[in-house]
Amino acid sequence: MENKKGFTLVEVIVAVFISTILIAAVYFMFVRVYLENESQNEFVKMQDTLRSISQIVETDIRKSSQYIDIDVAGDIYTIIEKDHENGSTLKETPYELVDNVLYRNAVFLMDKVESFKIIEKEYYLEVEIKSESKGREIKHDKKIYLRQP
Repeated sequence: MENKKGFTLVEVIVAVFISTILIAAVYFMFVRVYLENESQNEFVKMQDTLRSISQIVETDIRKSSQYIDIDVAGDIYTIIEKDHENGSTLKETPYELVDNVLYRNAVFLMDKVESFKIIEKEYYLEVEIKSESKGREIKHDKKIYLRQP
C-alpha cells in the first residue's frame, strides 16, 4: 500500500458538516443581534420623540405669561394663557389625543401615543406621555415649574 497524502471522504464530509453548523450558528446570532438592534433603535427613537413633545409643551408654557389654566375635556388638554391683571384669555393651545395620534393646534405631533396628560399642581405642571414599541411601554414625565407671582 502506498502512502498517499490528503483527506479521506469521511473527513471532508465531517469537516463540511461542522463548518455548516458553525456558519449557521454565526448567521442566527447575527440575525438575532440585528433584530435586537433594530428594536432598540425604535425604542430610542420613540423616547426621543416623547422627550421632544414634552419640550414643545414646556416651550409653550415658558413663552406664556405663566398665568395659565389647564382645561381638560376628555383627551383634549388646553393650555389657557391668562392676562395677569384682568384675567382675560390671551391664548389657548390645545393638545388633543385622537386614535393614538397627538395633535397640537390641530397639527400632527406624533402617532402611537397611548396617553397624554398635563396635570396642574400648585407651583408646577406635570406632563405625562406614554407610548408603546413592540410590547415595551415607553413613558416620559416632565415637571415644568412656574414663576411665582
